[in-house]
Amino acid sequence: MSSPQENLYDAIRIVKRKIIPLAFILYFFNYMDRVNIGFAALRMNESLGITPEDFANISSIFFISYLIFQIPSSIGLQKLGARKWISSIIIGW
Repeated sequence: MSSPQENLYDAIRIVKRKIIPLAFILYFFNYMDRVNIGFAALRMNESLGITPEDFANISSIFFISYLIFQIPSSIGLQKLGARKWISSIIIGW
């Protein structure tokens, strides 16, 4: 029989080996998406005739979607469980 301390160490090991690297990779790609929008704006704005204010408004709409979908995402996480929900989000992305 394993002690609660051993179970805690097992859980920490799983987090270190599986969850943290996956979260790092996903965060990296999310960051790259955000940075690429900024770099694309340098030439895209002048060719499309977008002012910096218009670009700021368009970008804020993109980030508002994060805010809007946080609550439904939390509900989906509670109903489906972390494994199924996070997998479906990754596949959908």
